[in-house]
Amino acid sequence: MNVKRTNCYLFSRAIFLVMAIFVSFGPISVAAQTDPFVVVTEDPELSGELNGYVEFEPACIADLGLEDPLLATQYAELMAALGDPEKIPVVYLYRTTCKKDCTMGELWYEGQRQCYTLELPQGNNTPRTHCIPSGSYMCEQYSSKKFPEVWEVTNVEDRTKILIHKGNFVSQTLGCILIGLGINPDENRITDSAKALELLRKLFKRCKFKIVIVDGPPPTPTPTPTPTPTPTKKKRRAAS
Repeated sequence: MNVKRTNCYLFSRAIFLVMAIFVSFGPISVAAQTDPFVVVTEDPELSGELNGYVEFEPACIADLGLEDPLLATQYAELMAALGDPEKIPVVYLYRTTCKKDCTMGELWYEGQRQCYTLELPQGNNTPRTHCIPSGSYMCEQYSSKKFPEVWEVTNVEDRTKILIHKGNFVSQTLGCILIGLGINPDENRITDSAKALELLRKLFKRCKFKIVIVDGPPPTPTPTPTPTPTPTKKKRRAAS
């Protein structure tokens, strides 16, 4: 009887391990596509075809059984990576133009300008009147019926629901950060806002990132000094 129980236990463990490997690395199942806690990852280079793996939301990961040492190790590595400040992307918002009616700027990531920004004018951090103060903030993913798949700038003093979303005119924000690929300073507006939002979605997918807001232009790149050429000495001809 004990042998039969042991065999049944080993058989069930083997099935569980095979299913875990299949879900992690195998073809996408119908359940994975319909489960609200599972994100099916797509690769744009495959013309919309699924690339063959799934990513679990944190809520789903927390519910997984971690008795298996391999799964427990992978879970620990994932949680360490998500909590490592050095691995969180850092975005810089440089407020280049501060006017009476609005604040315009540039959003930089990895040393390159990604898009332009439009905010309310600067002031004393009055809600629905001024842009948020400069400083460092964490941006968490936020989604609602009106603003799907955007980011929320969190831990802003005396402010809530400060989002990064699309928009063209300062009248379309109550304190949020609008983004666009083009800018028209004379008309206080930005353009191609939907394309800018898609760009950020591709850059950061469903990840959080840190934003550093600076009141001023981006730093001027330090020019590389031109090396001084070494003078060549002319060889003397031997006397004939």
